[in-house]
Formats: sequence, C-alpha cells, structure tokens
Amino acid sequence: YNIILDDYDYSIIALLNLIQVKDWTMFQSIVLSSPSCFKALSASVENYPEFNGMTLLHAVVRGNAPLALVTEMMEICPKMTTA
Repeated sequence: YNIILDDYDYSIIALLNLIQVKDWTMFQSIVLSSPSCFKALSASVENYPEFNGMTLLHAVVRGNAPLALVTEMMEICPKMTTA
C-alpha cells in the first residue's frame, strides 16, 4: 500500500487529535474561529473513516467537551442536533 495524505487529511487527523487529547481551547480557536470554517469542517468529518459516521457534534460530546463549546456549536449549526 502506498498511502498519500494531503493537507485535507492532515487537517482532519489534527482535528481528531484535538478531540482525543481534549484540547478544547485549541479546538475552539481553530474550529469555531468562524461559522463558515466550522460548517465546512463539520461537513467534511461526517464522511471521514476515523469518525465512524459521527458528526463533529457527536465527536465532541463523546469526548466530554465543555457545555459552552457544545452550545456554541449548536448555535452555529442547529441542524447538527437532528443527525
């Protein structure tokens, strides 16, 4: 196998790592820096294998993110709560 990772892959892997290590400050400063950034990342991770079909909201809740961060995500993209 020859696996080629592009910048997109590295970005998603870095995002997953932030959730795993519970670096919520960095997560918030990157992912929630703008609503458009958040929506783009949210749409991207749903089909990424490492997220196992979870939405970004599911992933952070599973990672025990602070309630304020979860609330901010839901305010930016309320449709995520129905996934």
